[in-house]
Amino acid sequence: MIDVIPGDNKQYAFMFLVTVALQYSCFAVAYLCEFDLITDFAGSMNFVLIAVLSLYLGGTFFPRQIVVTAMLCTTRVYLALYLFYRVCKRKSDGRFDKIRGSFCKFMGFWTYQIFWVYLVALPVQRINVSPNDVPLSPLDYIGWTLWTFGFVVQVSADLQKLSFRADPANKLKICKRGFWRYSRHPNYYGEMLMFWGLTMSGIPLWTAAVRNATLPMMTRMLIMNPATPPFSTLRRGSSFTYAC
Repeated sequence: MIDVIPGDNKQYAFMFLVTVALQYSCFAVAYLCEFDLITDFAGSMNFVLIAVLSLYLGGTFFPRQIVVTAMLCTTRVYLALYLFYRVCKRKSDGRFDKIRGSFCKFMGFWTYQIFWVYLVALPVQRINVSPNDVPLSPLDYIGWTLWTFGFVVQVSADLQKLSFRADPANKLKICKRGFWRYSRHPNYYGEMLMFWGLTMSGIPLWTAAVRNATLPMMTRMLIMNPATPPFSTLRRGSSFTYAC
């Protein structure tokens, strides 16, 4: 294992500093240029950076580590490209219309993104820096199945919503296609399933499994807590529309 910072053998401090540096650098570009093209892209690719760096610095490349790293990179690269395509098509992100011009408020969103990325990626980082090659268990296969189902739900929901919004006749209408018929945010539901699956795969390695298993709740908190930075949920009369 490579210790970038002496004594930081789990790379916790180093990965946090990497995340802070990347997010605040992107914040500076986004604020000075007054655009939203890199906001979600930076968040998603930060996950990939943490996964790949922790795997490399761990230096063991056990099967569990390779699988969870590949899974995390797959879902985040997909999300980065999808959201980048969407914001380029829309020209801007409506979530930031009221805060883009405020240094403190806009920086507050990026600060929140730092902790979201770092904490939600922590289970995979913890797996990658573990020197113990614990045999694969049923928890791994259950977790990977859960991740697969979550990924299918997320991608399907995104494409269903994209197709719905592409039809001008659906402007101001609520999407009730596919998974959107059953869930307010099926894409976020898929997101939570994926990170629960990745966390489940790492439980055999951890002595503090119960504590670490709560980390995917960060995504749920982002969705359910009205005090968090804005998701595009708009009320129109007695109905809701979603721009996520």
